[in-house]
Parts: sequence; C-alpha cells; structure tokens
Amino acid sequence: MVDLGQRILEAVFPRFCVDCGVEGSLLCGACDAGWNPEKPKVLESEEELRESELRKLWALLPYANPVARELITSWKYNYDQSAWEILKKRLAPQLATFVLTLGMNKVEAIVPLPLSKQRKCERGFDQAEEIAKWLSKLTGVPMMSLLEKRRTVGHQADRSVEERLAAMVDSPFSFSASPDPSSCPQRVLLVDDVWTTGATMAAGARTLKAAGVEEVFGLTLARGK
Repeated sequence: MVDLGQRILEAVFPRFCVDCGVEGSLLCGACDAGWNPEKPKVLESEEELRESELRKLWALLPYANPVARELITSWKYNYDQSAWEILKKRLAPQLATFVLTLGMNKVEAIVPLPLSKQRKCERGFDQAEEIAKWLSKLTGVPMMSLLEKRRTVGHQADRSVEERLAAMVDSPFSFSASPDPSSCPQRVLLVDDVWTTGATMAAGARTLKAAGVEEVFGLTLARGK
C-alpha cells in the first residue's frame, strides 16, 4: 500500500522527468532506458595525481551529462532522495569489478569528505556519507569517518576556479580519529559527490596523509572536468 503521506507530498510537489519533462518521476521509464552517459576519464597523469594527492581517482559519471547533473543537483540541493535512488540503481552494475579493484589495492576503509555540521543540519544529510555507506554495503569495506570539517568555506558551486582553490589552501579538515598511528588505516578510498577542481579532495587527502595514511584513492559520483 502506498503511504498516504507520500501521496500527499507527490500531489503538492509533483516530480517531472529531468530529461523530457513528463510528470511522474525524476527520470521516466523511456528516458531511463535511453540514458547512456559516457564514462568520465579517471585521473591518470603523474602531474594530475600529484596535485590531487591521490594514488588514483575514479569518477562514475560525467557532470557535463545533463541527466546526471540534474539528478545530482536534485538530490544535493533540492533534497530529493528519489534522485539518489535512481543514481544508485543505475550505477550499481558498474561497481561489480570495482570490488575486485579495492581488494587488489588493499583498501582498508572508505572515508567520506564531510560537510560542516552547520551545512549537514541545513541539508538534513551528508551526501558524501551516504555515498560511502552505499559503497561500503556493496564492497564490504568498512566506512570510517576519519575527517571532520572545521569550518565552512561557503558554497563551492558559487565560486570561480581560482576562488575554490584559494579557499582550500589552508585545509578545512581535521583528522577526527585516534592519534595512535597503529590504529590508522594505511590505504583508504576518499569519497565525494562531484570532482570539479579537485581542491576539496586534495585537502582531505593531505589531512589523511599527515595523520599517517599511506595511500589515498578517490571516488566521486561525477567529474566536472
């Protein structure tokens, strides 16, 4: 039986397909079946990886793809959890071989790049944490909240590339786990929703390495460049 509250919510705030605009859901059946976004390129060059502080970066979608962008935006800024359900359903098949990749690289923990407490309170959830929980369930690798956001640097989406990089010069993250080096995982997968300049992930990776993590891999839902 469909929940009455959900019916009322859908009547007051109807959903429209982010691709064709038909009412009913964020991605109608026809558009879902026809959605085949190109996979974004991972970071591979030595220079890019050195600047990012990562051993390797995987991105599951290109942010330039309009359907991917609208779904992520609906989830992140409009707080529509149905967008996240659509993304999980579409992306899960891609991750079958990723489980083996994590094992081959001996990744010990999945670490989300956290929002500040203020931003999480405003949004009601932390998207990187939700992604990390999902990946942990799929891969069997435990999620560990090793980072804490010390301060907010404003909405990165509203900043220019130069402003984003400048805001991350002094890392906004602190290491929130035990300072005992023996309890620190040596290889972790750092998770966020969207990679644009890479400044936020690089700041998180530097903080983890300073705390004793040996290698940091990265994964995002989408890559913006």
